[in-house]
Amino acid sequence: MTLEEIWHMDVGEHVLHVLWSDRLLAVTPSAGSLSICTREGTLVAELPGDLMGNGIPSWKNAKLATGGLGGSVRIYEPEISVSPKLTLKPARGIITKTAWNPDCSLLGVAQGPG
Repeated sequence: MTLEEIWHMDVGEHVLHVLWSDRLLAVTPSAGSLSICTREGTLVAELPGDLMGNGIPSWKNAKLATGGLGGSVRIYEPEISVSPKLTLKPARGIITKTAWNPDCSLLGVAQGPG
C-alpha cells in the first residue's frame, strides 16, 4: 500500500481530531474554528469552536455534534448553515467527546470536571 498526499491545510493550531462523514471531513483544532472540507480539499464551512478549547466531535447523518472546555454541546448541519441548529449546556464541567448512536436518535456526551 502506498500513501500519497492529495491536499493539506494549515489550521493554525494543533489538530485535535479529524473525522469523515460520508462526504465531508471535519478538522478540529485544539482551539478555534472547525474546518469542514470536501474530499478534494475545498473548504465548505468554518464552524465556531468552543471559545475555551474544543472537544472531540462526532458525525452522523449530516449532523455534527461538538463540545469543549466551555461545557456546551452544539449540533450543526454544516451543509445547511454555519450556525448551530441546537446548543445545550448539559451540566457543569467540560465536554471532552460526543458520540451519536447508529440511528442518530441519541447523543452520548463525555463530561469531565470543570
